[in-house]
Amino acid sequence: MKIVYITNARIPTEKAHGLQIMKSCEAFAKMGIDVELVIPRRLNDIKEEVFSYYGAERNFRITKIPCLDLLGASFLLGKLSFYILSVTFSISAIFYIAMKKGKNTLIYCRDPIILFPLCLIGFNPIAELHDYKSEKPRRTVRFILDKSSKIVVNSSGTLGKIKRHYDINDKKVMVAPNGVDPEFFNIDESKEEARKLLNIPQGSRIIAYVGRIETAGTDKGVGLLIKSFATIKDRVTNMVLYIIGGPNELAENYNKQALSLGIDSSAIMFTGFVPFRRVPLYLRAIDVVIVPLPKGKHAETTSPIKIFEFMAAGKAIIAPDFPSLREYIDEENAIFFSPDNQNDLAEKIMYALDNPDLIKNKGQKSLEFAQKFTWQKRARNIIDFINR
Repeated sequence: MKIVYITNARIPTEKAHGLQIMKSCEAFAKMGIDVELVIPRRLNDIKEEVFSYYGAERNFRITKIPCLDLLGASFLLGKLSFYILSVTFSISAIFYIAMKKGKNTLIYCRDPIILFPLCLIGFNPIAELHDYKSEKPRRTVRFILDKSSKIVVNSSGTLGKIKRHYDINDKKVMVAPNGVDPEFFNIDESKEEARKLLNIPQGSRIIAYVGRIETAGTDKGVGLLIKSFATIKDRVTNMVLYIIGGPNELAENYNKQALSLGIDSSAIMFTGFVPFRRVPLYLRAIDVVIVPLPKGKHAETTSPIKIFEFMAAGKAIIAPDFPSLREYIDEENAIFFSPDNQNDLAEKIMYALDNPDLIKNKGQKSLEFAQKFTWQKRARNIIDFINR
């Protein structure tokens, strides 16, 4: 079997989908499958070699094909620049596949804007769909669902929203949550050693948010977390809040918000963008990790990679009580708060810090939970589904 994984993504990227794509390809290749990742040849500010950037095994090929990349002029062209990129990449991809596709080749794609022309030409790809949020049926989506040979969705929430609009054969679709590489987060450094390397005070009680601060201009709950922290900063000694992630200009904006709420600069730290390979060190250094995900469409369909990474790092997790998150965590390894409730979040933070043994036990359970959600198990489930 050969898999040609086609995606209109800038790789490497600081966004989570880049990691998901790379780790999926790595996991398929570990099964003995010949994997080729086909991506557009685009400008990229990240200069680090892609396999090194993601800590991925070099067991598959990456092919960059031509496209017209005008995203640098998006301030003039707006969304037109993205459509030009997508259309020109689609054309290149179709010609490339036509030359490369063999009898046992599977075409795999997670971009609806690329899936449509692939289906139109008759390639019958494997479609992987994430976070479907449309409020009404779309002809293009219906066509993709009809013409794709198999459909993989990232969560039960995504599948539920798809079924609300379209008739789909249950035998044609499967739910495959995102995953994690537990070994990547099983680092040798102790908490004390990690703090020394990161210049974090040894005696502090560290709570942290880890991830991008916003997605598509929408706050991922960092503002709520900062407000909650402001209400309890004087009630818990030696407590420091770390916001680990970028973009850097947004980190500066949120820092100003924290200062306006009376939070001393020594009590809240913004790291800005952190390379993926450094994330395990930060997770080892902190005490409790917080997922302040707000209510909304994303919360209903998400399968957040960060949740699996937090579990693999052995962290107790404070998270909003959403059904989408309870698919992966429960009271054994998490403390739940009422979504969008800054007072309840504040109380749960204090409760966690006041019960270190509880946090230790929940962290141990997280390690056990992580073993159920490896990239390798995910890849095997997908291939078994495709072969049925």
